[in-house]
Amino acid sequence: MKKLSRVLSIGLMALAIAGLQLNLQAQQSEGSAAKETAAKADRAIPFHGTLKAVDKGAGTVTVGGRTFQLTTDTKYLQGSLEEAKVGEKVGGSYRKSEDGTLKVNSIRFGEKPEKSTGSESNEE
Repeated sequence: MKKLSRVLSIGLMALAIAGLQLNLQAQQSEGSAAKETAAKADRAIPFHGTLKAVDKGAGTVTVGGRTFQLTTDTKYLQGSLEEAKVGEKVGGSYRKSEDGTLKVNSIRFGEKPEKSTGSESNEE
């Protein structure tokens, strides 16, 4: 009987230790998932489409169904808010702020310029 109780005690201790290890692994994976989510939220997200609306007073543009907020930190790659015309192509990148506002990092108004291939010759 003592032998059976000793075997059961050792078995229960082994299960308890295994359970603690699984719990620690679950906590570590939850922590890394939270870090990945925070990193994704902080990265710039690209956007492009046709300009649907411009509110120069509020400093916003609407592309598709989303309204983007331009700030003093917004980098203008091509064109300006003052020159923006509804119906033209627009693209750039933004970050979603904690309050849900889509803050523009960079923006380009008008068609994206074609990349030069470098194979063009300068004939004179």
